Amino acid sequence: MSLRDELEVSEASAADVQKAYDEAGRYEFMGRRLEPWTVRRHSVALQLRSRLMRGMNDENNSVESFISSGFYPHVFHDIVIVLYLMHLDKTEVVKLEQLSETAAMDRAYEWAEGIPLTYGTAPFFEGAKILGKILHAIHVSWFQVAKAEGAGTNGEKKISDATERPGNLNIVSEQSEQPDSMPNT
Repeated sequence: MSLRDELEVSEASAADVQKAYDEAGRYEFMGRRLEPWTVRRHSVALQLRSRLMRGMNDENNSVESFISSGFYPHVFHDIVIVLYLMHLDKTEVVKLEQLSETAAMDRAYEWAEGIPLTYGTAPFFEGAKILGKILHAIHVSWFQVAKAEGAGTNGEKKISDATERPGNLNIVSEQSEQPDSMPNT
């Protein structure tokens, strides 16, 4: 089974969304339970220029590349950011947000080098798997189900017709009319 198959969302229901949220607190890395992926961590990851946590393709098609092959140009950077943030308690995340980007990344890389976290190692692949699960949870949360009168046999319908195929990243990317404010580095 490919990473694309593992991350594919066929039908997103309220139960799927809740399950994805609940599983966010069940990640472990190198035998240590991680803090859940929260809005606070997501926000700081975006400030630290995480490509994957934006949830949509960038100029390098990072999300699509990660789903299809498990790799994209900034995968190591994103793994370091995500794992480091998930090792911090919520107060430390807020304190990290107050630092300059350079100082915050210095702390994240110091932490990663202490493991050591390097390409091709078991911790690297373990981190990539966690990154994939978080991306999946983000995409599941974008597709909600609403109860509607007279809608089909199960009484459910999709809220937006823009989500014809949940997990189709091109639809989400095409709908975003806002220019990408994150500079290429």
